[in-house]
Amino acid sequence: MAALAAFAVSPVFADTLSGQIDFTGRVISDSCRLSSPNGDANSIKVDMGTVSVEDIGTLANPKFTGAGSRQVNFNIICKTASKVTMKLAGAAPEVMSGNNILRVNNGTSSPGFARGVGIAVFDSAAVANPSAYNLTSGVLLQEDQPGQPDDIRRVSFAAAYVGSGGAMSPGIANASLPFTLTYD
Repeated sequence: MAALAAFAVSPVFADTLSGQIDFTGRVISDSCRLSSPNGDANSIKVDMGTVSVEDIGTLANPKFTGAGSRQVNFNIICKTASKVTMKLAGAAPEVMSGNNILRVNNGTSSPGFARGVGIAVFDSAAVANPSAYNLTSGVLLQEDQPGQPDDIRRVSFAAAYVGSGGAMSPGIANASLPFTLTYD
């Protein structure tokens, strides 16, 4: 009985695990910001609207007739005298066809998602033969000299749905295109 009593008061040892918490991040001098009619942000929202498959052009002959295309204008404002560069930073597999067409819906072919359609970004919708940007390295803004503090830099481009090869079918057609904003 004394032996059982000894077990009853013995401490119970639990397994333990030691580890660590890793914190990552970066501190920057956020002296430049994007400004648009929709407010200041780190992203640019472009509503492409609803467009008929029949009204979608090609990379060589885009259609800028309303829905399915947009002229995009926004400002970059820097608190300090900065030299600013803004580049597109898409990557495969989201960028296709010579790096000029952005794949929609991450390439899904599930029901309800558009197929045979992509998005191209052009220098302007106002010219007869707009130039499509290289979506992996296209330069939207590049300054050779620093601007003055609080200078407003206007950036413009046009976006349009374009055929991306194969038969087009209707559905949701969303995409995201990364960019980098470098200032010094």
